[in-house]
Amino acid sequence: MKSIRKPRTVQVTNFNSKVVRDLNRSAILNIIREQQPISRARIAELTKLNKSTVSSIVESLVAERLLQEKTERRQSVGRNPINLRLRTGTHLFGVIYFDSVTTKLAVVDIDGTIKRTVDRRTEAGHPEQFVSRCLQELKSLARENGVPGFKGIGVTVAGIVDSARSKVVFAPNLGWDELDLEKVIRTSCPEISIIALENDAKASAVAELSESARGSLWTEECSTGNLTPQANLAT
Repeated sequence: MKSIRKPRTVQVTNFNSKVVRDLNRSAILNIIREQQPISRARIAELTKLNKSTVSSIVESLVAERLLQEKTERRQSVGRNPINLRLRTGTHLFGVIYFDSVTTKLAVVDIDGTIKRTVDRRTEAGHPEQFVSRCLQELKSLARENGVPGFKGIGVTVAGIVDSARSKVVFAPNLGWDELDLEKVIRTSCPEISIIALENDAKASAVAELSESARGSLWTEECSTGNLTPQANLAT
């Protein structure tokens, strides 16, 4: 008997359902970061999501230790509200900005707080080895902050990049051509689950926009339901 394939419409629906949930996670995380402490009811009001969807996503984020709950004491009669905050000190992210002269390394918390920054002379002649050394130094900085490693890493490069494939297409000032940055990072740090690569000018513009809107030099990209910080290190 021949096996019966699922209709294509079912496969597409399942895929779209995951995309929608990831987008909703992104929206909820960003609202909490911007307006914490904040209640579930207020999140539902701001996102226009129904309360059951908000509760389900928040529960998963609390279980992943991305959020923490806190009961707020108030003088008025009635139940004390349970508000949400980002759980800091648990998930750190590494950031690297590669320029022709100086490479900047940073360790940041989930809320965008900069924990440590280090400048290094760029050694562009051997990109794979240099990137690996930068990654190891970032891991050492994370351990100094009491965290064994990173959940993700964001990289900016002065040049043309393929963000979808985490590849440096051409960086003339560095002399890098078709550098598979994702492969280098996966080889050196297989435990890192999220990699984000962007052109330095675009990342800087996004960070400046974020700063003007929220007073912060950091943004979070949550397209996969996880936080990836991008730093305005190019300025």
